[in-house]
Amino acid sequence: MVKYSVLALCGALLAGCAGTSEISRSDSGQVGWNVTDVAVTVPAALSVSTDPDTRFPDRDIVWWEDPDGDRKAQVADLIDVAATRAISGLGGQPVVLQVEVDHFHAVTPKARAGGLFSFHDILLHVTPVDAASGAPVGETVDMQITRNALAGNRAKRAMARGETQRARISAEITAQMARYLAKHGG
Repeated sequence: MVKYSVLALCGALLAGCAGTSEISRSDSGQVGWNVTDVAVTVPAALSVSTDPDTRFPDRDIVWWEDPDGDRKAQVADLIDVAATRAISGLGGQPVVLQVEVDHFHAVTPKARAGGLFSFHDILLHVTPVDAASGAPVGETVDMQITRNALAGNRAKRAMARGETQRARISAEITAQMARYLAKHGG
């Protein structure tokens, strides 16, 4: 379930990509988690790229793959769906993963078409909280994902076979979240 709000309430989550990914936090030694929900928050204060002809927009949210619409809601949905794939089959203390988006940079149409080096850069903050009380059951973890993006002819070939930015980023979020849960919640 996506909990998209205008105020940043929660911690964050993200899952990585095939480039560099970092998870910083020490293991708290919990027995295990049964993740019952993922709550994604995209703070209202985050700026959104509105110019598809900018190569490197100075904005917090750079997302152009979905049709015109609420980019923050689209990013929240992408993260929610990807993270939810990673939570099945866990047992233990019922928790909700609160995920707050710090920034989400995919590539603009201009950068993707240009054929030059581009990258995805995503930072999420993930906080596990008790499903009943809402009290934190572990520290907030920063998940930083940096991955080379496809551009030019490589991007066109990938799109032709269904390998969209959404598909690539979603798969990496799922994988990163699964690693996070195995290390910290499993």
